[in-house]
Amino acid sequence: MPITSESIFDADITLNFMHIIEKLKQLKRQGWLDHRISSESCESVSDHSYRMAMMCFTMGPADCDQFKLLKMCLVHDLAEALAGDITPEAISGVTVADKHDLERESLQKIVKDLPKGTQDEMITLWSEYDAGESYISKIAKQFDKLEMMVQALEYKKRGLGIELDSFMGVDEAIMTHEPCAKLYRRIKELWKSA
Repeated sequence: MPITSESIFDADITLNFMHIIEKLKQLKRQGWLDHRISSESCESVSDHSYRMAMMCFTMGPADCDQFKLLKMCLVHDLAEALAGDITPEAISGVTVADKHDLERESLQKIVKDLPKGTQDEMITLWSEYDAGESYISKIAKQFDKLEMMVQALEYKKRGLGIELDSFMGVDEAIMTHEPCAKLYRRIKELWKSA
C-alpha cells in the first residue's frame, strides 16, 4: 500500500528508513565472500535485489500481479539490513528456523515506524516469499536463484580462478516459469564454455 496522502508522510521517518536500507548497498553477499570473491568485486545485497527487480520487467509472467512481484523482490532480503546475509546452515551454523526468526524480528524493527499499511504490506510480502507457496513467491524464488547463477557466471567469466560450481547446483525442477527455465538452461550451457 503506497503512501498517497501528504498528511501521513513523515520525512524524518522516511529518511530513517532510507538510512537503514542503505546498509543493503554496503552489505556484501556472504556466499560470494565465503567463496573468496574479494570485497571490492563482491555483489551487494542491494545489487542482487535490483537485478531481481529488473527480472520482473523482463521476465515477469503476464498472468500475475507484476507490481506485487516487483515489491516482493525488493522486500525479500530487506531484513538483511539488520540480520546480515545468513548463508545456509551447513556454512553458517544458523538453522532455517533461527534464520527465519532473526529475519522476521529484523524486518519488524526496520518497518516499525512506517505507516501501518506499509508495515503490514512489507511483512506480508516477506512472509509470503519466505513461505514460498504462492504462485508469485515461486516466481520470485526462481528469480532469486537465477540472479545468483547469473552472478556466478559473471564471476567465472572474469577468470578469477575461484571454484563456483556449487552455485550451479540449483534444481531445474523449480524453474516452473518457462522464461526462467530457458534462462536456466542457457546459463548452464554458458557455464560449460566459460
